[in-house]
Amino acid sequence: MENDCKYRLHKKREGLPLAFGSNIRVTNRNITDEYAKKLIERYSEVKKDFDISYLFAKYPVQEVEVIQEVESKETPKPKRKRKSNK
Repeated sequence: MENDCKYRLHKKREGLPLAFGSNIRVTNRNITDEYAKKLIERYSEVKKDFDISYLFAKYPVQEVEVIQEVESKETPKPKRKRKSNK
């Protein structure tokens, strides 16, 4: 049976308990998207600067939309040099 979860734990992170005192140990064989989200919530509560790559070797990346600026039709006015008073 192949696991079709989008997440893969690092080898050293396998066997983590799902929650404090939980009998469920999360490994790459039994991981699901729900288990992964619970682990993310658990660790993000503890560490404020939690990075998802701390737990997972493979995870889905959220795509960021690129917004392109539209060039304005107005051309900038050329800067004029000041005349020196001598």
